[in-house]
Amino acid sequence: MYPRFKWLFLLVLCTALYQAKANNSDTCAIPFALDSNVSVLYWPFGSGKYVDSKGWGSYGYGYGQITHFGSDYYAMDWSNRLVPTCDSPFYAPLNGEVILVNGSCQTHCTPSAALCGAYGNQIIIRSTDNPAYFFRVAHLATVNVHQGKMVKAGDLIGTIGSTGNSTGPHAHVALYRNTDIFLTGINTNFNGGVPDRFATPFTFGAVCQQVTAVTDNALAKQIRIYPNPASHQVYIAVSDPLVARQLRWTLLDIHGRILQQDVYRQQTIIAVSRLPRGMYFIRCEQGKKTSLFKLLVLH
Repeated sequence: MYPRFKWLFLLVLCTALYQAKANNSDTCAIPFALDSNVSVLYWPFGSGKYVDSKGWGSYGYGYGQITHFGSDYYAMDWSNRLVPTCDSPFYAPLNGEVILVNGSCQTHCTPSAALCGAYGNQIIIRSTDNPAYFFRVAHLATVNVHQGKMVKAGDLIGTIGSTGNSTGPHAHVALYRNTDIFLTGINTNFNGGVPDRFATPFTFGAVCQQVTAVTDNALAKQIRIYPNPASHQVYIAVSDPLVARQLRWTLLDIHGRILQQDVYRQQTIIAVSRLPRGMYFIRCEQGKKTSLFKLLVLH
């Protein structure tokens, strides 16, 4: 091969490999937005994989919840399944003022009973981009900020722990809006399973093309739902032919109301272009086995 053609070939090959890497990147950016349908906050966990139920992942969210009620209805619990979560850094997911801090709980990383209140060590930030929104992170091991401090997205504000009413190291995160009775208004209401007027859905802006499974089980590992976020249509792909022949899917809104349902077919496509911006769920069932997936629709 002539030298100049060899260099041209290498350039084309390197460009193709770079593009392939970009297309299969672990992260895909979603613009920051505070929106009543679904807000998008900055990624607060630093580096690490967090898709396909590996690495950073959330469990529980809105529909199907057991413990998150009232103003915490849309709260999420995040942990890292690959490495120990405790003492992992937690960064501010938005710009704002720290308006509440509790750092008095003893630092620990083991499951405990309720100590220093249900939330344990916690931080609440009021957004400076839209003061109607407040963000909470709870069960921290340590806090690195004080009340009144102004923080920017990406600032280190604490480390993840298991203080308060926690069953293991994780970050309990919630977004609230219109909290006119702040100190009592956004405390969790354990007496009801519906969202109150302070609850608002949200996600973090570093997510991948694999929709996060709420129920992490063997069935979920056979299913891929993409892209996420979606704007026009969503594909369901099943790796096991036996599962594919028996699968049914249901599209639900964030409150669990059925929007569409059908049996799985090869190259199943769900149109979402007419759905309002927001968070949805896709429930997949194979006999008595069920998996639930979160789906973010952005227009």
